[in-house]
Amino acid sequence: MKPITYAQPPVVLPLRTDPEPAPVADCGVCAALAVQRREARLGYDGSRVSDCNVELRNHPHPRGVGMSVKAVLRYVSYVMHRHPSAETTATARCLNPDCHWTAPPTGNADVCTDMCIQHTGRTGHMTFLREFSEVAVVERAP
Repeated sequence: MKPITYAQPPVVLPLRTDPEPAPVADCGVCAALAVQRREARLGYDGSRVSDCNVELRNHPHPRGVGMSVKAVLRYVSYVMHRHPSAETTATARCLNPDCHWTAPPTGNADVCTDMCIQHTGRTGHMTFLREFSEVAVVERAP
């Protein structure tokens, strides 16, 4: 077979204009896919919306076999925030290769910053690694 050595017209792919598939009533899988599709659309994730549509179109529904509502996967939103009884701890260390200075942990980031500035005033070292840590808790979103 001889290779093509001249320009070809562009390939035109048809735009799918049929409506999105609707979830089948009383099907837990369809309901879960519909929720995922809605969340993907809200997150502007068109690829995931398309994937959910493909799964909804191809999902089998055998006659007389329905899924129990108990089989529905639930997607719950969570948030993470600082634990109410915890405080943020700040520490720093000098990044000068010949210096081993480290700021002791403190619950006040401004105090840590002041210690770094004082170290710079004494030594001229100007680069620090600052680290902040805190205890966090994950809870269901309201």
